Amino acid sequence: MSKRPDPSRAGGKHDRLLVTLERLLAIEATEFGGALRQAADLLAVAFGAEKVDAFILDPAVSTLVAVGVSNTPLGQRQVALGLNRLPLANGGRAVEVFQSGKSYRTGRADRDSKELVGITQALGVRSTIATVLRVDDAARGVLQASSTRTNAFTERDLEFLEAVARWVGMVAHRAELVEQIATEAIERGRRRVAEELITVLAHDLRNYLTPLKGRLGLIHRRALR
Repeated sequence: MSKRPDPSRAGGKHDRLLVTLERLLAIEATEFGGALRQAADLLAVAFGAEKVDAFILDPAVSTLVAVGVSNTPLGQRQVALGLNRLPLANGGRAVEVFQSGKSYRTGRADRDSKELVGITQALGVRSTIATVLRVDDAARGVLQASSTRTNAFTERDLEFLEAVARWVGMVAHRAELVEQIATEAIERGRRRVAEELITVLAHDLRNYLTPLKGRLGLIHRRALR
C-alpha cells in the first residue's frame, strides 16, 4: 500500500495543493464544527503553521468564533486566553478581512498598529495570512494561518490559502447539510413517536371511558325512574 505524500513536503505549490485538496475531500465529519477542526489540523501541516483558525461569524453576538482551531500548542493557548472569539467591535486584522473581503498577509504583525495586542503579545504571532471563508457562496468567516516566526508565509502561501478556502467552505457546507438532515430526521422521528403515543393513549382512554359511560348511563336511567 503506497503512502500518501506529506503536503508540507510536496514538490511545489501545485503538488501541495492537490495533496491538500485530496485530504480535505476525504474529511468525513458529519458535524459542522468537526469538519472545520479537521480542516484546520490538515492546513496547519500543509503550511507548517503553528496555528490555523476557521473563524465563523456568530451574528447573535457579532463575534467571529474560531469554530475550527488546529490542535497545536499555539491553538490551545489561544483558546485558553479566550482569543478564539473576536468581537467585530474590537477590530483587528481578521475582522477587517471578514468585513472588507480582502485577503491579508504580514510577516511582522508586531509592527502592525491595526492588529490586536492580544494576538501579537499574548500569543506572540508575527506572521499571518488570512482570507474570507465562504460557505454556500456566502461570506461566513475567515480562514487564517499564523506563526510566531517573522516572514513565515509568502505571497504564494496566501494564494494557496485562498484556493484552499473555497474547498474548506465546500467541506463545511457538506457537513452542515448532513447535520441539518440528521436534525430533521430526529424531529420527524420525535413527531412519529408522539403521534404513536397519542394513538395509544386515545385507545387506552376509550377503553377506560367505555365502561364508565355505561355505568353513568345506568345511574342516569335509575335516577329517571
